Amino acid sequence: GTGTAAETRSKELREALRSLSVRPKHLELGVRDQTACFHLPAITRALLREIARAEIVITHPYEGGHPDHDASAFAVQSACQLLERRGEKAPVRLEFACYHLRNGRRITGAFLPRPGMIGLKAELDPDCLERKNRGLSCFRSQAETVAWFAPEIELYRAAPFYDFRMQPAALYDLWDWPVNSAIWQAQRARALIELGLARVG
Repeated sequence: GTGTAAETRSKELREALRSLSVRPKHLELGVRDQTACFHLPAITRALLREIARAEIVITHPYEGGHPDHDASAFAVQSACQLLERRGEKAPVRLEFACYHLRNGRRITGAFLPRPGMIGLKAELDPDCLERKNRGLSCFRSQAETVAWFAPEIELYRAAPFYDFRMQPAALYDLWDWPVNSAIWQAQRARALIELGLARVG
């Protein structure tokens, strides 16, 4: 992102990684919070370069919880499709449970149910939980959101192939944000055309 809020989150991320003694490559795309759908082609192409040699990529599910989460799911799936079109092996896509709207309520730490899809639950041992909490404590600007989740349990699953035309009930439609699901869908349609993937979306 850009601006003070983005600088704060970037600083918190670096602090969290240092607290965990993790030094991965850190890619910043300069996209403001809640507006990733306006940059889907650029994000997809950036990811394409980053994941070209990866074996596994872990991303958000497409569940209408947050427009940027949905944009991440879109960009990762689209980048994998583009790799396969070039005759290259795409990484295995995994996703982690985040949050979504179900029966009028916000559901956290669980997947939106899909037929035939089973999540794998990971229960953290005390040492892992202590390290995770240490990292999470660095995200002071996101403390309210972090508090939605039970840190001792994580849920993962193989990512399905999403038809992004099928819009899940969008939690963010309930909030006064610059992006709603109608805007997201319009940007998704434009991105698929620009990326040459319109036939599948």
